[in-house]
Amino acid sequence: MFFVESSENSHLCPVCQGILRYRDSRPRIRKKEGGVKERLMIRRFRCQNCHSYHNELPDCLVPYKHYEAEVIAGVLDEVILPGDLDSEDYPSFSTMLRWLQWFRENLQRIEVFIVKYKCRKLQTKNVGRCNYIL
Repeated sequence: MFFVESSENSHLCPVCQGILRYRDSRPRIRKKEGGVKERLMIRRFRCQNCHSYHNELPDCLVPYKHYEAEVIAGVLDEVILPGDLDSEDYPSFSTMLRWLQWFRENLQRIEVFIVKYKCRKLQTKNVGRCNYIL
């Protein structure tokens, strides 16, 4: 079992920008290439302002998914295909189709999020206004 902890000292709520306080830790399964499973202990925080709960995930995990980000990215980039002999320990064909469908349905929202994130980074560096057109 691995314990996951961020190097950041202060955590902000993504909903209201309030301060997050450590609440507890919970187990999380991580499925890697080749069907190897690892158990991680993920820290859970609670917002002092809006009282919502948030899990601190490492970069290798995707929210609500057991497979690590590298496996999901391989499916979305069509590097991992259902017919590959090496893919025997990978997700099922129906799981891969669900990931592809979700990605296509949410692509525009993802692009807007990335643009807003870039704007926020530019504004914190005092570059000025950020006007992006999608």
